Amino acid sequence: MPQSGFTGISYPFRVSNRGGCVMSTTSRTDPTHIAESIQQIFNTNFLERPMESEIYTTVSSLLFEPNDLTLQQVLKARMVDDLERLEERVECGEEDIEFEVEVEDDVEYLYANI
Repeated sequence: MPQSGFTGISYPFRVSNRGGCVMSTTSRTDPTHIAESIQQIFNTNFLERPMESEIYTTVSSLLFEPNDLTLQQVLKARMVDDLERLEERVECGEEDIEFEVEVEDDVEYLYANI
């Protein structure tokens, strides 16, 4: 049963056709709201939110490391730790994260599927 709804600025931030910011209303158990929360966690750097300094990811420091199995194992561990620390609605283990590598114009992209 959904808990009471939340109203706030939509993520990602965007301007409405009326000139103000787009607002969204959702329940705590809405999958879209949970996915947005995960995006916010993994896109927030340390001390980016000065008033909520406990909300940040530890994966951003690995952004320019060589893409190999060691990096993927460290990323899995850090992603699981961040989700356990910040998102109580998600149960995730290292076995729940799979990586996909795509190469485009000699550039490797590493995608994580949770």
